[in-house]
Amino acid sequence: MVATLGGLGVRIVAGSDAGSGTPNLFHGGSLHDELERLQTIGLTPAEALRAGTVNPAMATGHGFDMGRIHAGYLADAVLLNGNPLDDIHNLRRIEAVVLRGRLFDQPALAGLVTEAEQAAIQQNIAAQAATAIR
Repeated sequence: MVATLGGLGVRIVAGSDAGSGTPNLFHGGSLHDELERLQTIGLTPAEALRAGTVNPAMATGHGFDMGRIHAGYLADAVLLNGNPLDDIHNLRRIEAVVLRGRLFDQPALAGLVTEAEQAAIQQNIAAQAATAIR
């Protein structure tokens, strides 16, 4: 159905409205899962990539400054070790990230993952404690 709607010109948008406080939801990994599923159900890799880049930018009123690599657009980028147009799973082969002009290489990214894992553990402990108090 999604591929049919896309073929009819409906703009497919990937992403979550869950917010950053949702326990056990890691937005980066879940977006990769979603883009892979979009390909599994019939979208091309290019269509799946658009669902995670330019389409959300356009849907949120930022099609003029986000979602594409273009002069004058915000320059956040993910550098990959493989072409996602050849295999959508290459989106998981992240070499580096440029965010707000700062380069995060492999060691920096590994440190961020460790911080996120620790934060998730603490969040789960707090949620379990709150449940036990009730």
